[in-house]
Amino acid sequence: MTPKQRSVLSVICNKNPADGKHVDMQQLLELLDYPSSRDAVQFVIRSLVKKKLIVKLPHEFRRGKKRVVFAATGWGKQSV
Repeated sequence: MTPKQRSVLSVICNKNPADGKHVDMQQLLELLDYPSSRDAVQFVIRSLVKKKLIVKLPHEFRRGKKRVVFAATGWGKQSV
């Protein structure tokens, strides 16, 4: 696993520190410890989903829009 994949997985495992809920893409971009574009993070997310370390949950209504949220699988939590 690359350092950036590990960083994204860590943020997803720790959830949102403000409310303890799963993070969506916008929150993920804000919580990452390195600057990154949305496209780059989507690439990392696709690879983590393919490795079965995270899953995309159903849409949630947040900040006036439907947003996809991400959660770590059991194996993903062990990998952090």
